[in-house]
Amino acid sequence: FVGQALSVDIVAPGDNIPLPDESQDFVISAHVIEHFPDPIKALKEWYRLIRKGGYIFMIVPHKERTFDKDEPRTTLQELIGRHEGRIISRPNKNDHSSVWITEDMVELVRYLDWNIIEVQEKDDKVGNGFVIIVQK
Repeated sequence: FVGQALSVDIVAPGDNIPLPDESQDFVISAHVIEHFPDPIKALKEWYRLIRKGGYIFMIVPHKERTFDKDEPRTTLQELIGRHEGRIISRPNKNDHSSVWITEDMVELVRYLDWNIIEVQEKDDKVGNGFVIIVQK
């Protein structure tokens, strides 16, 4: 949708990025977080990377507007259990480890005690997701 693609600078797992702490102004993620077995680990990694005043910008698929509409929502308790190693995540038939509505991601970010500066119920890129912007 954006035209020309730029070259890739780093190839690494999104929850273990080989960059120094607070070395980035922002992290942009579109339809990625749902694929991590431990999204808390991924979010903490992204937060580690951004400078004070930096942003995490996420577009997350909304269960009711995607092929996940018949899948159960992922609870905060399950996410915490996965992060603590008490629960094993298994991707659903759509290769998603987590399924959210907007309020679920807001609950997760609040659990992490981070500053949400914007929530958009329906993204204006494709319209099947929602947007959350966190500022450090």
